[in-house]
Amino acid sequence: MSGKKSLPKSKVPVLSDKKDGTDKLDFVTFSSCDHLKKLLASPAKDLVVRNYNLSLKVSCLAYPQPGLKYSNMKEGNHHHNAKLNGSKVGKKTLPTAGNGVSTVSNIDNKKLLKLRSAAVKCSSCKNNLSVNLICLQCPFVGCFNNRHGLAHSQSTHHLFAISTFGQVFCYKCNNYVSDPELEEIRVGSLKSIGRLSAAPGMPVYPFMENRTPEAKKFILENSRAPSFKATTGLKGFVNMGATCYMSTILQTFIHNPFVREYFLSGDHAKCIKGLTNDDSCVTCRIDEVFTDFFTSSSVNGFGLTKFLSTCWKINKSLAGYTQQDAHEFWQFVLGEFHKSHMINSSHGTEPKVNVNNHARSSSISYGSNDHHCECLTHRVFSGELQSSIKCHECGNVNKTVDPMIDLLLEIKNKSTGALYGSLNECLGYFTKPESLESNYNCNNCESRTDASKKLSIKKMGSILTIQLKRFEHLAAGGSVKLEHPVSYPVILDMAKYCTNTTAGQKVVGELSYELFAIVCHIGQVNQGHYICMIKNGEGQWFKFDDSMVTLISQQEALATSAYLLFYIQHQFP
Repeated sequence: MSGKKSLPKSKVPVLSDKKDGTDKLDFVTFSSCDHLKKLLASPAKDLVVRNYNLSLKVSCLAYPQPGLKYSNMKEGNHHHNAKLNGSKVGKKTLPTAGNGVSTVSNIDNKKLLKLRSAAVKCSSCKNNLSVNLICLQCPFVGCFNNRHGLAHSQSTHHLFAISTFGQVFCYKCNNYVSDPELEEIRVGSLKSIGRLSAAPGMPVYPFMENRTPEAKKFILENSRAPSFKATTGLKGFVNMGATCYMSTILQTFIHNPFVREYFLSGDHAKCIKGLTNDDSCVTCRIDEVFTDFFTSSSVNGFGLTKFLSTCWKINKSLAGYTQQDAHEFWQFVLGEFHKSHMINSSHGTEPKVNVNNHARSSSISYGSNDHHCECLTHRVFSGELQSSIKCHECGNVNKTVDPMIDLLLEIKNKSTGALYGSLNECLGYFTKPESLESNYNCNNCESRTDASKKLSIKKMGSILTIQLKRFEHLAAGGSVKLEHPVSYPVILDMAKYCTNTTAGQKVVGELSYELFAIVCHIGQVNQGHYICMIKNGEGQWFKFDDSMVTLISQQEALATSAYLLFYIQHQFP
């Protein structure tokens, strides 16, 4: 992680569900600290407990819950009650019902998304992409990534904050802490809104025929079914007929925090095509997918009927129910993101984007002369690839920089036929100097001579997408699939594959990346099936197989035969 600290990992709690006489210590999931004990023994205890209870309600509203009730807003009716027990947090007001169950009435889905994103937005940088911490002693909300929460703590001496998952963080200890009384409040609050099943705990396992009635009773009393409704955006897609290549790519977008932020912030809500009921905008169709995934309480698979129709209308090669290449479809969608941005920019309906450390612009352009495009594709995915050709006669180095959206890596050496067993070996082969024997015209010494060519990455994007070239085209015609296993790390250090990192010249973009999505192809070249593995914000891995969503271990995810790998820049300090 390049010497950077990461947010401490949560221990998995097992919550007791006894009715009366329950020992408070049964609820504790983290150890306490002297600072928290001292605060709770001071006159400020009542204020802290009250703020903790209020902050829990805010954190529960920040993500879709089974207890939330949604009703579509009738056209023209924009009024809604926005009080939360008469209190405000960060000058933002949130709705609740008198019975303690959070409700949202007379508000449409898009307004609900904006309300959620505003609830836990950093007071300093307005970031809500990652972990934000709500101060327990005042209404300040500070992000972890940019250390605004820490800066607030240092300036005010407020030591404690609550994360968006309801956990207490001590800035002095730089760790999560707990207390029996606060933990009892947290569990009680989760129960009151029907969200206790969202907390980590013991899952219910399928019954076996040979289990005794006593064993079955014991399991039912001490286990619970995991609630997928409480996991943000956790839903599959119905296979409409060889559409698995679409659904896997869409899952990588849904669980990409930069793409998710774009759509949930309503940045595409004023698309000129959407406002005129033009059904030829792929980005509008994806916006509808995000709206359903992050507002609907249903966990049934989403049908891509409208999305399919729009894609077929724009790209005739996608029409029909035949299997397509997932990587080519990913490139198609990125092109549509750029195209819709250009159309909306020309009509003045695309919001201006503040390009910061989380998303940088690039020089790539899809037929545009704008070398600093602020579309979603350029800001999130683009980088720059440098080609350096060194003349062996005079030593002159000719450098060319080209736009880069992804890396296409060989897993088989073209010269020797050797197969590479790791991602780092594939990257090493990609950036290894290539000999150009007597095949280079040097403009400096004006001679035809030997030279060497080397590729390196000059600029890194926020997301690094890698294709492992498993489909090999044969000289005699046809193609074969390379099933050779290639291992890939969770944390990928790109420093040695970038331009002049050893010479002390800073490469644009962070160089440490973390794996968050894997797309796999199962089967042969002309027939097969796509699945994907996605890691959510809490570090849990899920396997998406059309409409089926399964919780898996990291070991199982890393053991798959990857076709596409998606890495995200480290943002934690």
